[in-house]
Amino acid sequence: MSDSNRIRVAYRADGTTNDWQILRRTSGGPTLTTNTENSNEVLGDRQVTDLILQSIETGGTIDVELSTETYDDWMASALCNTWTADDPIAGTDSLVIGSADVLYEVLLSYQDIDRHIQFSGVRASQMTFNFEAAATVTGSLDLAGTSYDDSYDPTTDTFLDANDNRVLRGADVGTVEIDDVAQTGVCIPGFSLTVNNNYTAGYCLGSVTPGKQSKGTAEVTGTITISNTATTFDQWKDLIAQTPIKVEFPFSDGTNSYKITMWRLKAAGDPPAPGANEIVNWEWNYTATRDSVTGESLRIERTIA
Repeated sequence: MSDSNRIRVAYRADGTTNDWQILRRTSGGPTLTTNTENSNEVLGDRQVTDLILQSIETGGTIDVELSTETYDDWMASALCNTWTADDPIAGTDSLVIGSADVLYEVLLSYQDIDRHIQFSGVRASQMTFNFEAAATVTGSLDLAGTSYDDSYDPTTDTFLDANDNRVLRGADVGTVEIDDVAQTGVCIPGFSLTVNNNYTAGYCLGSVTPGKQSKGTAEVTGTITISNTATTFDQWKDLIAQTPIKVEFPFSDGTNSYKITMWRLKAAGDPPAPGANEIVNWEWNYTATRDSVTGESLRIERTIA
């Protein structure tokens, strides 16, 4: 019988024989979803004659606790681009939304029963991060692939241990800036970010797995929870008037640091009306739109020590 804590997920660049990088996760992994339908044949005895396998979706969701450096490869896959060195001496890189396919092979291993499934052509179709005060920073990676091998033998492969950078917390978020003004004295209890590439699986004759995964529009959305003050009330009025705002959201583990920048964020939210003993917070649902000056809707910067 297989044990859940003996399941290992690892990845490497697609189409290579590189060493496998073990991936830190809390649950989930790559999956195969079979799509079947009953045969419509009629033989006169009212019974179904067959169950037909029509397609197999190669996807799945990996749930994670965010730590620095651990998911940089998957951020690149989610933004369909590669990290660009901005300051090699300081170790600062940046990542913006592009149109490249950043693909990996992912290996799902049931180690105690020595069974393994290799998934190929895998990319992050969607990436989500959730920051909450007094809580662990969590996230998820939705996968989309094109093929699999359920008889893969990793006996001669090498597996690289995951890094041991500590898990990030809400306390690791720095000073958030809105329109280049530091939000000091304003409580921000929560922030989330989702990048959805709207991939569509394309099936071809001769195969039950997708022949390709076609990316669609890269939608950058999320929520910002922020205290109700005179300033945030006026910011809400600007948002209702469809005036975009710039948001910079930094976080760090004390060694490595990241900053999320959305140049032209549009949002909306209902005026808060809590009960007698509740904190008065806004919750803005936002979409990051393309800025005509930078040509970007989202930028992620990292500085690795």
